Amino acid sequence: MTMFPAASLVASGGEIYCHLFENPRTGLPRNIYWSITIDFQPIQHLDQQWRCSMTCEWLTWALRDWRELAGQSLDLTYGENGSESSFYTWQHDIGKSTRLRIGARHGDHFDVSMGMIVDFAGVTETDSNPALQVRGQAVIPYTGVIVVPDNLAPPPRTPADVSALVSGFLDTSLHTSPKRREHAFRMKPMPGI
Repeated sequence: MTMFPAASLVASGGEIYCHLFENPRTGLPRNIYWSITIDFQPIQHLDQQWRCSMTCEWLTWALRDWRELAGQSLDLTYGENGSESSFYTWQHDIGKSTRLRIGARHGDHFDVSMGMIVDFAGVTETDSNPALQVRGQAVIPYTGVIVVPDNLAPPPRTPADVSALVSGFLDTSLHTSPKRREHAFRMKPMPGI
């Protein structure tokens, strides 16, 4: 039996962002939902190279000021309060339990540590593990807010519409004006804060 070498994973970066989202059909209210990802350096396993990452998302922290991410922490099970956690190889495997700690802020970057117990299906039948332990620690940036107009009703069409909607949840003075990129508006953290 070949075990997946999770203990050899080395964090290489990641991202923190949030998005304004709602889904009336499923009863998901309009809110800001936070997502935190830690990426890992490529790892060799079963004669292949893998790019892995882990993400904890759909977090509903009521933070108007993104700088207050410093000091946030969670210990949760998959689905608790609507949250989801996943470990990604060539597929995503559920993080059954997750421990997340956000430490000191350095400009728009934060010290982040995350650990998961993953229900790992395996790359092959020989390396599955229903309790794979994955851990990572990195300094990662807060990259801002994403608003996909079609995820909201009625959809915002202008930057002013987007700012007005986001201002109900976040301090927009701490973000740049919304810029349209492809299917979404993006608001980055204001430089120099």
